[in-house]
Amino acid sequence: MQTEDKNCMSACITMITGIDIDTVTKEFHKEYCDCNIDPHEYLAYVGMPFRRCMAGERKLMHNHVYFMCVPSLNIQGGLHEVVAQINNDGTWYILDPNMGKENKKVYIAGPDKDLNPGIYIFL
Repeated sequence: MQTEDKNCMSACITMITGIDIDTVTKEFHKEYCDCNIDPHEYLAYVGMPFRRCMAGERKLMHNHVYFMCVPSLNIQGGLHEVVAQINNDGTWYILDPNMGKENKKVYIAGPDKDLNPGIYIFL
């Protein structure tokens, strides 16, 4: 979960690496905001294997997770990072680092039995 209003990228890195959010925020967040480091550089630094997607790629691969930049639901005109997880069987989920934070709108998606397939925005 995000611990600051604008550390969603750090929270996404935490979700896929398991590194404590405070550590990622301390090591990555300011440098990222100052455009001195990209997420793939931090993943390499911590030894997490990854593959960068190229701009022309049009299909998400099974058994992968992706960082996705989406319009912010909480900051007008802002952007937000979420994680998309696509499993081997083709099921997929959107994991929003704002989930569980009070008074925050979040993206949620996946093949939940109580939801129809698609992306839902909880207000």
